[in-house]
Amino acid sequence: MFDQVYQNMTLSGKSSSTFQNYIRTITSISLYFKKIPFEFSDVQINDYLLLLKEK
Repeated sequence: MFDQVYQNMTLSGKSSSTFQNYIRTITSISLYFKKIPFEFSDVQINDYLLLLKEK
């Protein structure tokens, strides 16, 4: 999964730090919900992002 994401980000001109930030965020969400990334729902991701914004 991450290889494909890296390839897509690279092809779209994103920097390696953008990819690292993406991985860090996915890891944080995984730890918060205690799930692997394939198990996240859109609602859970939005809930997590709202939680971060409200901090």
